Amino acid sequence: RDRSPSRGLGDVYKRQIFVFVSGYGLSKCYDHSGESKGYIILRRAIQLWKWLVPMALLLILDRYSGHTHFTYAYLGNNKIWTDMLFMLTFTANGLADRFIIAGPWWYFGMAFLLYVIYSLFLRKSSDKVLWGIIAGVWTLLIVLSSLGLDNCFFAFRYNSIGWLPVFCVGILLSRHPVYICLLYTSPSPRDGLLS
Repeated sequence: RDRSPSRGLGDVYKRQIFVFVSGYGLSKCYDHSGESKGYIILRRAIQLWKWLVPMALLLILDRYSGHTHFTYAYLGNNKIWTDMLFMLTFTANGLADRFIIAGPWWYFGMAFLLYVIYSLFLRKSSDKVLWGIIAGVWTLLIVLSSLGLDNCFFAFRYNSIGWLPVFCVGILLSRHPVYICLLYTSPSPRDGLLS
């Protein structure tokens, strides 16, 4: 992949920024709220379905129009109904090798699984647990890459597991704000670290 400066930072880091902001936003909204786990998960699913269902309908229309323009034109895949099932149930990221090529479907699945992981496990977790997850996932990805297990690395990297470090950093920074100045970075005065 071309990582030249001419592509701009947005092309390289846009997914990471979204995942970071998702972790930050979920933590700000729900860390101290009384909403149930099921409510949080359902609310996030509905928000994603508002985008996903119209895109899936366009894909079906494109597939059966006789003049395929989108993904099925170059994938040669005739399993559109099973693909729709994977897409609408947010499980397409489990088949990342196929759905990365096919478009944003893996991304919706990855985001939804991060929302589920947050609601079930990370919402009330300690900072030590979050730091442990960050270190553990990065170690796993480094080991897979150094062993030349590219297929496993690819599957973890584009699955929700590979995005956990960035997501957890977003949660940590929402819990412990950092003020950034041109000269230095300091913890929030509200944390009592500067007094």
